[in-house]
Amino acid sequence: MRLIVGEQAVPLLVETGAFEGVRRIGGKVAEDIRRVTGHKPQVLEEVRPGAGQPRAILCATVGKSVLAEALEKAGLLDLSQVRGKREVYLIQKIDASGLRQTDREELQQLEELLLICGSDKRGTIYGMFALSEYIGVSPLCFWGDAEPASNPEVEIGDDIRTLSKEPSVRYRGFFINDEWPCFGNWTSDHFGGFNADAYEHVFELLLRLKGNYLWPAMWSASFPIDGPGSANEELADLYGVVMGYSHHEPCLRASEEWDKVRGPETKYGNEWNFYTNEQGLLNYWEEALQRSGKYENLITIGMRGERDTSMLGEQSTVEENVNLLKDIIRKQRALIADNVQREEVPQLLALYKEVEAYFYGDEQVEGLKDWDELEGVICMLCEDNFGQMRTLPTPEVRNRKGGWGMYYHFDYHGGPISYEWVDSTPMSKTWEQMCMAYEYGIRDAWIVNVGDLKFHEVPLSYFLALAYDYDKWGYGNKDSYREYTRQWTRKTFPQAPARLQEQIGQVLTEYIDINALRRPEALNETVYHPCHYGEADRMIRRAEALEALSTQVMERLCERERDAYYSMIHFSAMASMNLLKMHLFAGKNRHYASQGRPVANSYGQKVQACADRDIQLAQKMAEFRGGKWKGMEMAQHIGFTKWNEDGYRYPLISQVRPVHRPRMSVSRADREQIGVKNYGAPQVIRVPDFQYAGAEPVEIEIANDGVGSFDYRIRVETPETGLPDWLHVSSLEGTCQELSLVTLSCDQACLPREKETVRLLIQGDDTTVAVEVTGQHQNVEGIPQGTYLERGGMIVLEAAGYVEKHDTEKGSYQIIQGYGKYGSGVKVFPSTAVFDREEEKPSLTWQFVIPEAGEYQVDLLVAPTNSPVSRQGVYLLVKNGSGEQGLAEINAPDFRAGESGDPRWAQGVLNQIRVCEMRLPFEKGLQRLTVEALEAGVVLEQIRIHNPREQALQSYLGPGVSVRA
Repeated sequence: MRLIVGEQAVPLLVETGAFEGVRRIGGKVAEDIRRVTGHKPQVLEEVRPGAGQPRAILCATVGKSVLAEALEKAGLLDLSQVRGKREVYLIQKIDASGLRQTDREELQQLEELLLICGSDKRGTIYGMFALSEYIGVSPLCFWGDAEPASNPEVEIGDDIRTLSKEPSVRYRGFFINDEWPCFGNWTSDHFGGFNADAYEHVFELLLRLKGNYLWPAMWSASFPIDGPGSANEELADLYGVVMGYSHHEPCLRASEEWDKVRGPETKYGNEWNFYTNEQGLLNYWEEALQRSGKYENLITIGMRGERDTSMLGEQSTVEENVNLLKDIIRKQRALIADNVQREEVPQLLALYKEVEAYFYGDEQVEGLKDWDELEGVICMLCEDNFGQMRTLPTPEVRNRKGGWGMYYHFDYHGGPISYEWVDSTPMSKTWEQMCMAYEYGIRDAWIVNVGDLKFHEVPLSYFLALAYDYDKWGYGNKDSYREYTRQWTRKTFPQAPARLQEQIGQVLTEYIDINALRRPEALNETVYHPCHYGEADRMIRRAEALEALSTQVMERLCERERDAYYSMIHFSAMASMNLLKMHLFAGKNRHYASQGRPVANSYGQKVQACADRDIQLAQKMAEFRGGKWKGMEMAQHIGFTKWNEDGYRYPLISQVRPVHRPRMSVSRADREQIGVKNYGAPQVIRVPDFQYAGAEPVEIEIANDGVGSFDYRIRVETPETGLPDWLHVSSLEGTCQELSLVTLSCDQACLPREKETVRLLIQGDDTTVAVEVTGQHQNVEGIPQGTYLERGGMIVLEAAGYVEKHDTEKGSYQIIQGYGKYGSGVKVFPSTAVFDREEEKPSLTWQFVIPEAGEYQVDLLVAPTNSPVSRQGVYLLVKNGSGEQGLAEINAPDFRAGESGDPRWAQGVLNQIRVCEMRLPFEKGLQRLTVEALEAGVVLEQIRIHNPREQALQSYLGPGVSVRA
């Protein structure tokens, strides 16, 4: 079916009895067709006989379309496939021979009809936007600046036929939150405020992504009255958008409304306190229910303190709060029953922060969990605000009437440190955690805090796709997030070659993964170590490689697709990497300054350049497309010293004054110790690295601590022996002005069987420093393949690098690729499985070589997950090869997830890892370690085994994974 015949576009037919929202969406789809074909179709209420229109696109809803009923009566379609279902649509083509069988003259005259028929308003709208996607229009056409490719010859093939399924999650949406300065300035500058003109774009995005539920901006806005008047609510109802309000905005009242109407002389009273102002608050809520209850809402009930705080303060008891909350909810539900006259009145209680404790109660107080008044109410849980599930429904309440919801975060304004800038939550984390929520029975409402919305378009798209079609994107698809990224890049950049599409996906994934290592706002110059394990240099190289790749992608994309890439990926990637480099350079500046080396000043200049570039990048974003997104670039993101931006600061820059003449100092690039001129024997730098299999090259830094320059040379202390065959030195002489690097490497095949130490002398100006290099062949003959080998007293096991895996009927470990701080993890599936200590449990076993018998420290590095059961600890059972075992405590029973006052939780989410330490004895030689699961929620990423007296060097990422035989 051609959409353009001659110079005329096939019209969209939206009948007289159709929903007005469907008609309005018809105009948007018509505009989509114009973008692709250059011709905008008409949106007609009827096709008049003899009008000469041989084709039409019928947009119908069951019960609202006489033409769809005529087609069913003629046997051309089966509406029972959609009738009575929730948000389902059918798309199919019907040819002339079929159309002539109908009893409608306007159908009989057509040669071809494309039918889009929904079970309800939203079903029809989803089907209409599915047509837009089919012809190449991205759901992110506005928010992501994704312009479709021109195709005047576009045809609708037989593959358009679709019978959609009911969405997996009933209410699916997002929360615009923490909207100042970005979203607030943007709406004010472009639309005059948080009004219907602004929400027109928000609602359209939600529906294009097959969502249906929205919490509107609320910190300075009042959705019900900012339209102006009721225009916002009317527009939402027109489109079928289900409105809700956040966890502290009950009974359809926006938080900001209270300050507009409160007062000692008003009927509402002046105190947000149900003890002292019960009638005033009931009046306040009842008025809103009468005003807004006629629209489709998911009504929030319950109450929290003013401005997102607890109700009764920290000194109150659980019993006092539970009793008060019961009284409030009972009276709110009575108000709803009296004032909201709709066939279905869904309600939601958000169990956010302290309210969760009131839901579960404690040993002395029965909470709200089994309270009959909550029957039929969706109970919305929340993760810990940093993307990790907290408590989840236990088996006895999993199937409660009313069901469960989940409040998730891509943005958070709160402790330990806020994150509100660009994306820092990988889709792999969203998949692993939200699928866990779904498996625990949370299937009635999913909402995600997207902050200002802009710069979160792709993760939001994935979140809503997962909620809409869990069968496709959920736990059954272990490649879900990577497959989604590939699909998204193909659809969004269809004119890019396959290799370029792959690189787009790489940039998107890589910048979010790097941000996830340490969220941008939580970065400072002390996070990544400036020298240990080459950490800072490795991160600088990683950032620069990503910048280079993203720049290359920008240059290779066609002009039309370049805007979309810049808007959704390139700006965020470049700004993130620039910020990261600023902190890394600052760390290097501090490090070299502590060594007294003037090269610190060069790094100080790099810090300044990055700070300037940060401003330039934001300004360029503000000017992009004539200022389309001006305001969205304003989020503060540098150097948070508290939980929020108050008191933020740029990195401190040290200045080193060079000494009055050239002067040499020498160091390993990955150590803090330096060697300088010494009275008597020269100072020594030790390089024992080449005693271990897979040893990497070692860089030696030769620095000038003074002005001018000096010549240096490197020689073996005993010239008659010369350099051994196994040792290579990249340069034996040179001139140093600021900093020179010499690389030491070894030829593994030439290493001696017995330990051999070579003493090199580095001589420059009047300084001599010795470098002692030790090498020895490590015999791995007879060691089984896959065995980890010790290096420098440390054995680092990749969790996914096990040699043996034991599954049970109840569960099995599986690898999650592209996950966490170290690139992969292992987790038990299904995620609801739990195991008694006595029963058979799934397990993994690793194999390694221990250099000497003794007691060793075993560090289990796990994702900062929490217990899914309130006040219950999380454990792993760990065994050595002799069967001796220990219980590794991941979380103690008193662990307070989501509370910044608990450093165990706070450090875990900041560092993106939690470390559990324990001791086990091992014999010398080939050894095994086995981990058995006691519950499924733990994601194990890495294991480190070392002598308790020999800790790893201070660093953020730690030593690399050990070499395997």
